[in-house]
Amino acid sequence: MRVSLNWLKDFISIKGGIEKVQDDLTMTGLEVTSVVNIEGDSVMDIEITPNRPDCLSVLGVARELAATADKPLNIPQSITKYYMKQGRSRGAAKIEIQDKKACSRYVGCIIKNVQVGPSPKWLVQRMNVMGLRSVNNIVDITNHVLFESGQPLHAFDLDKLEGSRIIVRKARKGESIITIDGIKRELDPAMLVIADAGKPVAIAGIMGGKETEISNETKNILLESAWFEPLMIRKTQRLLGLASESSYRFERGVDPGMVLAASARAQEMIKKEAGGRLSGKITDTGSKPAKDKEIMLALNEVQRVLGVEISPAKAMEFFRRLNLKAVKKAKDRIQVIIPSYRQDLEYEIDLIEELARLYGYDKIPAKCPRFTMHNALEAEKKDFVLLAKSIKKKLCSLGMTEILTYTLSSRAAVEALGKPFSGLVRLSNPLSANQEFMRPSLLSEMMDVMSWNLNRKNSS
Repeated sequence: MRVSLNWLKDFISIKGGIEKVQDDLTMTGLEVTSVVNIEGDSVMDIEITPNRPDCLSVLGVARELAATADKPLNIPQSITKYYMKQGRSRGAAKIEIQDKKACSRYVGCIIKNVQVGPSPKWLVQRMNVMGLRSVNNIVDITNHVLFESGQPLHAFDLDKLEGSRIIVRKARKGESIITIDGIKRELDPAMLVIADAGKPVAIAGIMGGKETEISNETKNILLESAWFEPLMIRKTQRLLGLASESSYRFERGVDPGMVLAASARAQEMIKKEAGGRLSGKITDTGSKPAKDKEIMLALNEVQRVLGVEISPAKAMEFFRRLNLKAVKKAKDRIQVIIPSYRQDLEYEIDLIEELARLYGYDKIPAKCPRFTMHNALEAEKKDFVLLAKSIKKKLCSLGMTEILTYTLSSRAAVEALGKPFSGLVRLSNPLSANQEFMRPSLLSEMMDVMSWNLNRKNSS
């Protein structure tokens, strides 16, 4: 993911230049693979692991820097005010969610009398450093909020929505849509779409439709901010062979607490850069943000895993820097409250990893782990081997011969046994015709061995 140094400076005071930022991010687990200069701005390409979708935004990367340097964050007021909040379910925008599993929340607002036109120079530059071309002020603002907060948005031309309404539903058989890239795409009933009263107007979480896109003639818009189920987006993306900046984030999981806040941020920017006014109340349909989860951490477990002792006071300080609310419950236990954007923190071991990141991996001494075999297990294994050898000796003394054969059998061998093929397990890609089926019996292989030996006059 691309991250602009100048953009990061909107969130956090940075001293030491791009080299210091690069080193700090790499040490916290966000590897900076390259740095290029675009229009006088240092732009980093950062490798984001799949378990950290919260870092797919400038704000997310700024949080990591702030934790490393122990510096405060300067977050836009519109985001802090509406983060983890929920609006009214009945507002000015008419919204219906028919598939609540695939879309658990949809926020829509109507902004009227906007002036669509070229974006200001600063916004065009930000789109350039992120690798996007500037379209117009409305579209650029939705992309700006996406890169800033990690929450994808979409703006519809309200006057082109049939019935002036939004319906979140599965596509119907035979439906198609021309997406904003001008390509007609056939839809599958397994796909989630955003529709008006008559037809699909967007492929949910991936790309909008050409017919309702924002143009210079647009006067009224419906602004969408939603949470879509990651697996649904991933499947649709694979079926269509279509990816976007939005789908890249939705398929990894966006922050449920940012849905309303991102909409508020975009409204603020649209009012400033394109005029217009909010018409009526915001419509916030679906489930409210889930309560922050809690994890209990035992400090003795930290020492056992990391091999270093981190004092309770130091652990509390690290959690504060990570914006994790920590409460000491006992002498050696800390209860940690996890914000909704940290979806990667599920278990105690995850918290230990967070402590290790801030403590510094380079400060943890290298130790060779020692493993000891329990005497009881070692004796048991020895007894088993001796027993197996003893049984083989006894059977051989009785004139028997041990046969070692494959667990796979040929079609001819199965037919010779008179076994039906219906209940057998067949390999989809066998190495040879002689190893096509899992053997249903030991007899076929035993007969093959006997035949092979008899043909060669081997009596033993």
